[in-house]
Amino acid sequence: ADSGSQTVHALDLDVSGTLNIDDTSKIDLDGKGYPSSNWSGPDFSAGTRRGCHGGLSSQAADDCTYGRYEQARFAGSGSHSTRGGGVADIHAGEVVLDGLIRANGQVGYYWDGNDGAGGAGGGLHLETARLSGDGELQANGGGNHLNNTSSGNAGGGGRISVIVTDRSDFSGVMGTAQGVGRAAGAGTVYVKSPLEAHGHLRVNKGGYISPTKR
Repeated sequence: ADSGSQTVHALDLDVSGTLNIDDTSKIDLDGKGYPSSNWSGPDFSAGTRRGCHGGLSSQAADDCTYGRYEQARFAGSGSHSTRGGGVADIHAGEVVLDGLIRANGQVGYYWDGNDGAGGAGGGLHLETARLSGDGELQANGGGNHLNNTSSGNAGGGGRISVIVTDRSDFSGVMGTAQGVGRAAGAGTVYVKSPLEAHGHLRVNKGGYISPTKR
């Protein structure tokens, strides 16, 4: 991400054969989303969606989510001092995932009386005929370290969408949880086969209690 020109550069990857990410490898888009100083996706407005994407940040008073669960196509929003997770559009004939594909938000810190939330999780869209392996796709929100504890404002989860015909040999994890800290909103994980009329949508907060409406 380039905060000076207010642009986010997505990763577009098109592999005609097999994309093999072994257990020592990763596609790392952590902190490559909308920049800090409260620049918010998807329009770079100042402070309107800080720490939000597929889920709300801990400090959100209103609905600040954006994008659609059917196709993840946006990065995560930043906050006071953090960037959101990046965005990737990956197409491959087959994907063997034993490592990581991740677009997590950055961790925020408490400083000078400002409780800067973690950045929001980014967006990962994957289309393949076959997905196998035991790796992970991550678009989690960033946590926040407040006074050396994990009680600051957390970023919301991002979005993951996977269009896949055969995933019978995939035993890995797809996660869009909020960051560690005060309760925030989980993002979305959507998995669909081209042979199905409807896909499967999952929202998993990772054990956190949903925030009350303020």
